[in-house]
Amino acid sequence: MIKMKVTGLAPAILRLRNIADTVPSTARKQMTRSAERIVKVAKILVPRDTGLLEESIRIEKSYGTRGRLQIDIVAGGTGEVLRGDGYITLDQYASVVHEHYEDWVIRTNGMGPNTLAKQAANPEHVIGSKFLERAAVAEEPKLERNIIQSILQVTEQ
Repeated sequence: MIKMKVTGLAPAILRLRNIADTVPSTARKQMTRSAERIVKVAKILVPRDTGLLEESIRIEKSYGTRGRLQIDIVAGGTGEVLRGDGYITLDQYASVVHEHYEDWVIRTNGMGPNTLAKQAANPEHVIGSKFLERAAVAEEPKLERNIIQSILQVTEQ
């Protein structure tokens, strides 16, 4: 017959509760930092006409069920942009530039002088469509790695 005695269970339970409280806070911080980096890169990748679209790229935070942090990185908003012989909303412009910049804008008018200057100033990047998507894809491995590291640091304390 093997006898086993478990000691220190109460401290272990308390430690697990403390970790559970700390991990969400740590993960939120990492998510926020990653979102800030995505915005910074997206602002480099977005074509520049008047700068209105670039300035509209931002973080929108909300909390879902059980206080779960939701971070959206968006482009667009209120305002209008002159396109051709009329105006379109900034939301419509953001959508068209993000999804169809090369097809719609460049084919119609060519790359504008502000975008050409921006591309020349950032030769390591491609200024153009999918600016939000490309910035997020580039950040994803860093976010995953940083969240894992931050959780490990909390559990090792």
